[in-house]
Amino acid sequence: CESRARRRKWPFLPIHARFSVARAPLPRKSKNTVRPKGAGRRRRSSLPLRLLKWSVLLGLAGCALGAAALGGLFWVYGSDPKLPRIYALKDYRPKQVSRILAADGSIIGEIFEERRTFVPLGEISPLMTQAIIDAEDADFRQHAGLDFLGMVRAMWVNLRAGKARQGASTITQQVVKTFLLSPEKALRRKMQEIILARRLERALSKDEILTLYLNQIYFGHGRYGVEEAARFYFAKHALTLDAGEAAMLAGLVQSPERLSPLKHPDAAKERQLYVLRQLVGNGHLSAAEAQLWMDAPI
Repeated sequence: CESRARRRKWPFLPIHARFSVARAPLPRKSKNTVRPKGAGRRRRSSLPLRLLKWSVLLGLAGCALGAAALGGLFWVYGSDPKLPRIYALKDYRPKQVSRILAADGSIIGEIFEERRTFVPLGEISPLMTQAIIDAEDADFRQHAGLDFLGMVRAMWVNLRAGKARQGASTITQQVVKTFLLSPEKALRRKMQEIILARRLERALSKDEILTLYLNQIYFGHGRYGVEEAARFYFAKHALTLDAGEAAMLAGLVQSPERLSPLKHPDAAKERQLYVLRQLVGNGHLSAAEAQLWMDAPI
């Protein structure tokens, strides 16, 4: 069949010529043949791609090893038998003021180690409670003891400012530090703080954690807890605090001595303005009402 096809194609050639034409070798490429543009470039470009691929793989491997090491540290510190027990906080009995009363009910003396008067959450102004949350831990009601987004946000703010301007500890972490751990700055203590914050969120409700916090924190001038702070600064109970007063007290928590309205009124006013803006931004106070307190003296 093949020979017949060749005869039909080249009928004027002899048979040996037909086969020689059909089987003619392909022309060899000259050594001086110019390569098409980009032929070598594709081969060279594979090296950066390989480097990128290996960099990504090594990065992922490093992350996996880091996560494994971090998990190991949490397991070691979390299984420490000397780690404080969370359930001790369910029976909260703080140091309080003992008041000596006259026959007519007037106070004639006080005995105390720490000037504190415990009050349940229901006897604290809701605005006072919310001001503390907005100033110290705006996502307190949403997170489970740790605010990872807040940590990133605080790191960014501090990097831009070039100094520590915003903390990343949640209210739950502050309760753990205040009640259960020493103030030392060490990796072991920080990891135990994280472990205990998660456990505290599982053991107590948000309102129970807030009750501990609001009665324990220091407000300056020897006053502990929001009730004693309200009595000292405004001669009233914590339940009757208004928005301006609540914002001022909430601002003290960051640094009670440096932000004291009696010692540093300008700094106290600046911090009060911050808390008022937080209340407005989070929808807990109208802009018009906040402006009234912003314009008022401290």
